[in-house]
Amino acid sequence: MNAVQRLLTQTATSISASGELTGLDGIRAAVCSLTPKDVGLRPEQVPGDGANCGYIRIVESQLCTVCIFVLRKGAKLPLHSHPGMTGLLKVLYGQLDLSSYVVPTADKSLARGQRITATFDTKSRMRADDEPSLLMPSAVNVHEICAAENSAFLDILTPPYNPAAGRACAYFRDVSGEELIAGSKRLLEVIPEPDDFWTQPMVYEGLPRQGS
Repeated sequence: MNAVQRLLTQTATSISASGELTGLDGIRAAVCSLTPKDVGLRPEQVPGDGANCGYIRIVESQLCTVCIFVLRKGAKLPLHSHPGMTGLLKVLYGQLDLSSYVVPTADKSLARGQRITATFDTKSRMRADDEPSLLMPSAVNVHEICAAENSAFLDILTPPYNPAAGRACAYFRDVSGEELIAGSKRLLEVIPEPDDFWTQPMVYEGLPRQGS
């Protein structure tokens, strides 16, 4: 079994009846064994046609999404939510600045302009040799990702986004104004998806996989 299929098999067998990831040690080990070459990427590869952010689908199902984001230096995934979801983020190459927040209340029906209280968790620089970042339904569930250099990261989410099931992606801006300090209370305002954020589909050219 190749490294990609091992990861997909481990993920599929680690999703509980409630849709959360269990057996995280096994998934972490499978994720950490992946290389850019395994998923068909060259180090420092960027999206084509001048796009800042590329998206590679590995698996999309009712149970989970396994995908890769490919970012040019300076590109950003805006501050966004993961309502009721569990996930892992692993840098494949490059460096990412990850700003994470905790929103303890359910954010399934947020309206544009609505403001909610969150707790700022941390801002960290993530590299390929770092452990995966974990997000949980009631823990670090809102984040912003900025590419400090040409980068790519693997993203696993379960259950996947599904607006009909109350799992729409909400976007925010931090309107607190004060300096970001770990543990500080922040005020986040719901905004439309930013006009300057879009992802270009890229073709998966990695190792063979099933269940895609």
